[in-house]
Amino acid sequence: MSFLSLWDITTDICYISSRPMVNSFIWKLSIFTVVLNILGPAIILIFGYIFNTFIHVCIFKVQKFNPSEFLNEVVSLCKLSHSFVFKSILELNIQKKKAIYRVACLIHITFESFPQLVIQSVTNQKLNLWHEPFGLISISTSALMILFTIIIVIKTDKYYL
Repeated sequence: MSFLSLWDITTDICYISSRPMVNSFIWKLSIFTVVLNILGPAIILIFGYIFNTFIHVCIFKVQKFNPSEFLNEVVSLCKLSHSFVFKSILELNIQKKKAIYRVACLIHITFESFPQLVIQSVTNQKLNLWHEPFGLISISTSALMILFTIIIVIKTDKYYL
């Protein structure tokens, strides 16, 4: 799984750097999806912490807002973004292997594989790049990652079927 994920990101970065894009907006969007995939867990943690702080300070009035403490906590969340998976496992009490696979795969296809598949398909169609093997490898890898994630989610969680 980790090899396929790494291969997907690598082929997408190579595609972005070596192929012309339809326009600068598509190029920026393509870069944004790759960066968002890498920073996805940190972003989710930060929004969760902001929401948690808002509830405790504004709604329940359990604690007073301390800006320096808030900033320190957000910085530490960015440094420990990989622990998002493990914190959610501990809080939800799900079996570790299933939760790690599901969360990692879903974050990857949501923030990187599916958007890259769409962007690269549009670029290949507009610029007629379907005959180039590298473009097809990158699109095939993204599609394979999406298919693999669907299989993993279904196999590891038969309760929802």
